[in-house]
Amino acid sequence: MKAAGIPFDNPANITHTSATLENGRKAAAAMLGQTEAERPTAVFACNDLLAIGVLKEARSAGLSIPRDLSVVGFDNTMLADICHPTLTSIAQPLREMTEQAMILLNQAIDNPEMPRRKIMLMPELVVRHSTGPVPG
Repeated sequence: MKAAGIPFDNPANITHTSATLENGRKAAAAMLGQTEAERPTAVFACNDLLAIGVLKEARSAGLSIPRDLSVVGFDNTMLADICHPTLTSIAQPLREMTEQAMILLNQAIDNPEMPRRKIMLMPELVVRHSTGPVPG
């Protein structure tokens, strides 16, 4: 956010938890229990299961997704396409990641002295119905 020039002054809205549906609900309950002025307008979860927990809690709290709150997950699992509303999620290029890992492994086996390499692969944002414009 800093690199993008987006101000961020509320570290209370960063939650660390294990990746379960119930923990997504608990984290959302804490965030959504804030005053309307402090309540987030969007949540990015580190996986789809947490994000779906956020969706469930937000709906239980009477919020409309995405009118009141946008939710984004990560991994683009099949759950993202079957929950309601369908979940915007970031898809990792798993096939390409696997292929590159195997290439690097084979190269390391053939040449144990080979220097380490870092390969960056581009994820894809899969936009569905859980995201929309900022409420306003």
